[in-house]
Amino acid sequence: MIEAVRLLNFQRHKRLVVRFDPKVTTIIGSTDVGKSSVIRALTWVFTNSPSGDDFITWGETRTQVDVKVDGRTITRVRGKGENSYALDGKVFKAFSTDVPDEIRKLLKVGDINLQTQYDAPFWFSIRNKAEIGRQLNKIVDLSVIDESISKVSSLVRTTKTKIVVIEERLDAAKIAVDRLKHVKEMDADLVKVEELEDAFDKASARYEQLANLVWRADSNRTQIHALSDESDALGDVLECSTRHAQAQQARERLDERIARWERCRNDRDKAVRLYEDAHEHYHKKVGGHTCPLCLGKGKL
Repeated sequence: MIEAVRLLNFQRHKRLVVRFDPKVTTIIGSTDVGKSSVIRALTWVFTNSPSGDDFITWGETRTQVDVKVDGRTITRVRGKGENSYALDGKVFKAFSTDVPDEIRKLLKVGDINLQTQYDAPFWFSIRNKAEIGRQLNKIVDLSVIDESISKVSSLVRTTKTKIVVIEERLDAAKIAVDRLKHVKEMDADLVKVEELEDAFDKASARYEQLANLVWRADSNRTQIHALSDESDALGDVLECSTRHAQAQQARERLDERIARWERCRNDRDKAVRLYEDAHEHYHKKVGGHTCPLCLGKGKL
């Protein structure tokens, strides 16, 4: 039940609060005092229509309508950079041209519940019997059945279309499968080819290893021949070196003998000089006398 409504800067109303009686409510007043503005404000909250901001009071930049329903407060706000619903402080913004679902379920009000003073009498303005039936269904909430049947019918049509498309795709897939029966044989052949390719790669790797070993063997053989020649030459050199060492040893022995001979000659020359010096000294001392050592037996 709608308990009260408050308008702020809505059309001619800067601020207006209307409290409704739980049994009978009548909005009365003289002409052009804003009775219809109250109805428009309620319609704006109930249906989110009209759109735009032409109903904001002249000279103001923001309007707000609060509606109290069953102890809960619905707030509708429109202004510069602001366009929202709120329910007990919970704000809704992304609602497009519809009423937020949570608020719509609380109100349970639609176009069928609203009529202005300039609208023709409801039952007399409809001449189509089917339309009268639809409107009656809306009043007693039987329109849900029509909407459900319509949605189910639409869903059935959509599903049939999808089934046709799926069957066509299935037939095309079966034809494709028949055309691709040879793929299994090709897959088996591919496995064999891959196995042969793997074996070829292994054989190629082994061949490269063997070729490398052969090259290294040839290189070693060449080095061996070169070392053999060098070994022969080194043998000759070693023999010459041995002979040279022997000759060196012989020379050293000869040099040693020559040195001993030189020492002997020097000793002999020294002894001769000593003898000559002694002999001369003797003649000087004795002077033709008898030698006191040999008593004249020695010869001078």
